[in-house]
Amino acid sequence: MNLLVILALAALSSQEICSGEHLTLRGVGTTAARFAQPYANCINSKFVVAEQILKTCSERREAQRRAALESAPDKHTRANIERAFRWLDAMALERANCEAHLEIQG
Repeated sequence: MNLLVILALAALSSQEICSGEHLTLRGVGTTAARFAQPYANCINSKFVVAEQILKTCSERREAQRRAALESAPDKHTRANIERAFRWLDAMALERANCEAHLEIQG
């Protein structure tokens, strides 16, 4: 899973993210996407440095993550939920560097 984040960051570092670009994580399933979306919304609503984004959104992130993992029907869904949240954490850094909109799709 960490390899996916590293690969995503490597791919993004080789290209400039333009204003208004949409970065979309696909393939985590509708359950994981539904639970991670409030955290993505919080990140998307902030136009500040990464540390401020993560600090402001950390309470929402933990509450959503905990609720998602507790209600996940199986191990596969829990893994996808973790993947979605880790991707959002990594992309928050990119989000702080320019105006990009993060999305999660199942």
